[in-house]
Amino acid sequence: MSISLTPRKSLITAATVVAGALLVVGAGIAPASAANPITHLVIYTNEASFIDGSTHSFIVFGEDASNTIVSDETANSIITSSIALDTVTGNTVTFLSPDTHILKASWVTDPTVTKGSIAVPVVAGEVAGLSISPKSRDVKLGTTLTFHATPIDSSGYPSSKHEVTATYKSSSSRDSVRGSAIRFGSYGARTVTAKYSTVLVSGVHATFTTTVTITVKRVFSTAVLHLVGTFTTGHTLKASVTGISGKHATVHYQWYQSGVAIDGATSSSFKLPSTIKGHTISVHATITAAGYFTRVLGSGAHRILK
Repeated sequence: MSISLTPRKSLITAATVVAGALLVVGAGIAPASAANPITHLVIYTNEASFIDGSTHSFIVFGEDASNTIVSDETANSIITSSIALDTVTGNTVTFLSPDTHILKASWVTDPTVTKGSIAVPVVAGEVAGLSISPKSRDVKLGTTLTFHATPIDSSGYPSSKHEVTATYKSSSSRDSVRGSAIRFGSYGARTVTAKYSTVLVSGVHATFTTTVTITVKRVFSTAVLHLVGTFTTGHTLKASVTGISGKHATVHYQWYQSGVAIDGATSSSFKLPSTIKGHTISVHATITAAGYFTRVLGSGAHRILK
């Protein structure tokens, strides 16, 4: 059965939950017997705050059909968590992600007894760093990116569901920075830095920074693929690329038969075999060079009729 984090005090007449321990203060808990057998388990805790990375203790009670506590069955129960990252040792759980963790308790004495369950809302911990998006990437000249900064805890989880107001700067003097938006005005790589200051729970003023690398690359905008030759079996077709402006550019060719890459056909020329009759032939040229975006050019598909 599922219960809240707050103990049902009206049902606990002889026990008090203190920091995960059961202190017996009277004889009001009904002893287990044939008259009031345990029908289900319930999980209790008196703690109301659960933070990522923290460890907490839980108590497992056995109750009868009237929801009356019969006995403390913590030692006879196995607690499991719905979050695989959590560490469970006996009745203590270390929560390792901000999420709703479902704990379940099964009774070793009688596994057929209904398991107890509890939903534990775990929040992120104290700010320990800063995350920035978008991440490192390649862009074209003149691109504007808007960055977002989010505080993270020591486990790398967001310590806030909202982005914060951070200051941004670029290592390139040719970039234009307006708030969180940066327009990239020169080629090459640069470092974008986000900086955020806050006051921690302890009262200490802290400043966090993080960086990403943005690389502005050129584009083979004037490249053109040419395909010449006679589209008849036995003849050789030749492909070439013009308009390449980048130094030390490399062109890789791949020929296709009816859209399927032909094994080993990677030179700029291709002799049409007799087996290609009735199929189409095409070629792709992939252009690469340092500081440039890779560009792939494709020819049209030509059907070989004879």
